[in-house]
Parts: sequence; structure tokens; C-alpha cells
Amino acid sequence: GDYPEKSDSGKTVYGMLTINPQDYIKELYITGFVRHKAVQVENKETGKEDHTNIFYGGGIAWRSDLIKIGVHYLMGKEDNEGNKTEYHMVDAFLNANLNSLIGMPVLIMGRFAMGDGDRDLKDNEVMITAGGAGYQFNNNFRTLIYFQQTTFAASGVDPERMIWLKSEIRF
Repeated sequence: GDYPEKSDSGKTVYGMLTINPQDYIKELYITGFVRHKAVQVENKETGKEDHTNIFYGGGIAWRSDLIKIGVHYLMGKEDNEGNKTEYHMVDAFLNANLNSLIGMPVLIMGRFAMGDGDRDLKDNEVMITAGGAGYQFNNNFRTLIYFQQTTFAASGVDPERMIWLKSEIRF
């Protein structure tokens, strides 16, 4: 979240496990994940603040040589100096690797998510849209850049816009 005039130090741990039941449906993927972030923020207005955020969830996806499409459900809890918030989100995605069409491993991605109880604005509905492009260098490494906009249902709250550069290494 946004904190006025801040500097922070902390640690984030993220884990994901994906299961592919190849003996039954080789294109199906079942995923579980958890993320825990603990940050101490130096706020120029109020001094040091402790913030924690944990979310966990799971999802299902179908994959072919060209596309991967899926949906995730996540639940989260955030504690900002005793102000506790819970949130839920449904997150759908469509990723394409154009290698089978154009002979180059160019990646295209899209994302749409909706949730409630956003971690920054308690009991607020939020909508996220994102899209971007990237490149898969080999079977174990890919990277992409994408634009994401988060829109809040609360009146008077401006949309949040970000550009992300993400990489994935598989082993």
C-alpha cells in the first residue's frame, strides 16, 4: 500500500506449487500458493510502523502449445499497526506463447481480477486489468513487461497504474 513519506525494509516470501496430473489430463494444472510480507515502515509523520500481509489461494489452468488460460481464488489478511483487513479476489488470466504461430517465443498476457476488502481500502471493491508482452529465452527462463491498472469502486479514489517487469526461472 501507499504510506506517506516512507521508507521501508522487510522481507517477502512467496511459494507456489503446481501439480500436473499427466496420467489423466496432461493439459490441466492445479496450483496452490502463499505469500507473506513483513515490513517495518519509517513514516515521517508517525515514526516506525509494522505492516504484515499474507495471502494464499489456489487455482486451475488449462494449457496448450499456444495458450494458457486459468482462474485463481485468493484470500488475504493485512495488519497495519493493528488495523486488520481481510480481502478476497478472483483473478483470471490468459497467456499466449506465439512460437507455434510465428516461429518466435514472443509472449502476450492479459489479466482481469475483481475483489472486495482491498488491503488499502477496507470493504472496497477493486477491479484490476493488465496486459503486456515478453520473450521466452528457453524452457527455463522468460521475462515480460506489462501495464496494470487497479480501479476502486469508492468515490474520489484515483485508479492506481503500474508497470511491472517480471521474470520466471524454472527448475
